[in-house]
Amino acid sequence: MLESDPYPYDFASSVGITFHLPSRRRFIPNCWLLHADVNEKETELQLHYTHALVTIYGTNLNGLHERIGQFGVGRVQEMPTAPKPTHPTVTRIEITEKASE
Repeated sequence: MLESDPYPYDFASSVGITFHLPSRRRFIPNCWLLHADVNEKETELQLHYTHALVTIYGTNLNGLHERIGQFGVGRVQEMPTAPKPTHPTVTRIEITEKASE
């Protein structure tokens, strides 16, 4: 892990992700993750959970996508600028609840 990494991770202790939005925080356990997709430009990352869809917008999101797939991220928050240009930058997080069937 790099000291200036804005999305630190610890494979041994991550049981879920806390999403830090401007008005609230939301914790979603890793066991609810169905799959994650990132677009070709690495500007949109979708996390499909059993009860919600989380869409993350930003830049260089492929690295974040890989870490989430390994359950190696404990928190994600909006950060308009990254400490280094190659690090993921999250500009917006949207959480949409899935309707019950």
